[in-house]
Amino acid sequence: MPIVDRLTHQFKGCLTVVRADYATPQGLQLAQQYAVKSHPVILVIDRGGSVTSRINGVPDETQLTQAVTAICR
Repeated sequence: MPIVDRLTHQFKGCLTVVRADYATPQGLQLAQQYAVKSHPVILVIDRGGSVTSRINGVPDETQLTQAVTAICR
């Protein structure tokens, strides 16, 4: 997703992107852990492991940027 790639570069050092594939055991485990039932879904998770934002579907760049900025202050 180009938006995620841009934010990964913009917030280098603060943002870690994990891409999960439902077809793998690790992806299925993450989907179950975070109650992901559709895709695409983007979860913004703070350093403490709490989900601070959940975006279902293709994200709006402004919305995603704001969510990431909030945890990278």
